[in-house]
Amino acid sequence: MNSRRHLILQWAVVLGFLVSVPFIRFAIGALPSDDGLRHVAQAISGRPWTDVTFIREDCRMDHSPGWNWLLAEVHRLTGMEQKGLLDLAVYGLFALYAVVGLGISPAPIFWMASIAVIYASGEVAIVGRLLHGRPFALSMAGWLLALHLWTKPRMTRLDLFLTAAICGACAWVHGTWYPWAALGAGLLLARRRRRALVFTAAWAIGTWAGAALTGHPIEFLWNSIRILGRLEGEHRPLSMLQAEVQPWFIRWQTLIPVAALAYLSWKLKSRMVEREKLLLPVLAICAGLGLLNFRMWCDWGLPCLTLLAAYRLKGLTEAINLRPEGWVMSAATAGCGAIWLAGVAMSGTMFYASRSDTWGPDTPAAWLPEPGSVVYNHTIPSFCQTYYNHPDMNWKMAIGFEFTFAPKEEYDTFLLLADSPKKYVDAVVRRMTPRDRILLNMAEPPPNSNVLWFKAGPTTWLGKLKPAQGALPAPG
Repeated sequence: MNSRRHLILQWAVVLGFLVSVPFIRFAIGALPSDDGLRHVAQAISGRPWTDVTFIREDCRMDHSPGWNWLLAEVHRLTGMEQKGLLDLAVYGLFALYAVVGLGISPAPIFWMASIAVIYASGEVAIVGRLLHGRPFALSMAGWLLALHLWTKPRMTRLDLFLTAAICGACAWVHGTWYPWAALGAGLLLARRRRRALVFTAAWAIGTWAGAALTGHPIEFLWNSIRILGRLEGEHRPLSMLQAEVQPWFIRWQTLIPVAALAYLSWKLKSRMVEREKLLLPVLAICAGLGLLNFRMWCDWGLPCLTLLAAYRLKGLTEAINLRPEGWVMSAATAGCGAIWLAGVAMSGTMFYASRSDTWGPDTPAAWLPEPGSVVYNHTIPSFCQTYYNHPDMNWKMAIGFEFTFAPKEEYDTFLLLADSPKKYVDAVVRRMTPRDRILLNMAEPPPNSNVLWFKAGPTTWLGKLKPAQGALPAPG
């Protein structure tokens, strides 16, 4: 078999592993638990967020307008319902990131080996993030491509236009535009001042163009910063913060493959090429910001580390005169893919079916929320899963897709959970009407003499007020 056929074989093996990751996840019934579901539901319902949840006056601007528009158009043109749109989002975004990574790496073996090395260190969060079906995966793919373009020895005008287009698309679709500054700052630290200045100009033009698609560019860009300020300024215990906005604590295991690559490079006298040197300061910036926010490391730092490791592995193979074609490298590609799959399995991001935080289809009608009522929930997954299952729901939920977006009364009630579940339930009961429900996600509900409980799942409870004295008992 010649070298060309070996490369084709390696691509086939890699694509087979890529397809299997989301396929097995869906085959066992596991679904994303958060925003991927509510984006799909929003595309089908077409209603403003204020129709389905309570949102503060200053948080009502859609921060992912492009993604919601795209899913709504697919629904309108094809008639796809929840499952079809979710499959498209998860498969499409996961494949986009994977194809970009494979396309810019020197060969499939280096990309897969880089992922395997990082997985072996226990840093498995990136694939779990990519399977959420959320628009940040587009930004991750765009970020990878931008890292490749701006570390090339020579750049063309096409690279500038492509960068502006990428930044514009990501700003409109995802809404998060400011992390791209890490690339400009990294180029500046690497003493590539002119390149940093040109990148900043392309980024600014593209971002403004993407924001202009909303019709309110200044407000849209400021809204992204305001959201970041609200997320980082939440005054509640660390345990009650969403995992993605918590600080990232450097795992010492992550340093093992980094140290191993550095040692082998020294031992084999394989020096870093120019593009690797340009990636180093960008990686350092992402790691530093990741100490404040997990997303900065997982969504921006890990892709940079994966790409840098792929380049470094190529340098090591060249140092020992090993070509990427041949049976040895094809077998190594398959082995790295198997390590990747095993890492995903052990991390629990693919082979587990997450418990539901909402009620099932067999819940008696008497326990379901009534039209115009309020469902007092305390988790984001419970909102996203309920909205996904009932995009036509005619009730509102107290907590939506972000805690700090809730009005003060709902947010203050939610914070009572930090003291005790009983205080939370007691506060909700004082606000409930007979039509309202409590959606509680815990092993057992706290005692309250005014509430009847129905166990809708292993850790899901629906509560409603007891009927007034002398009234007929509630059915169910």
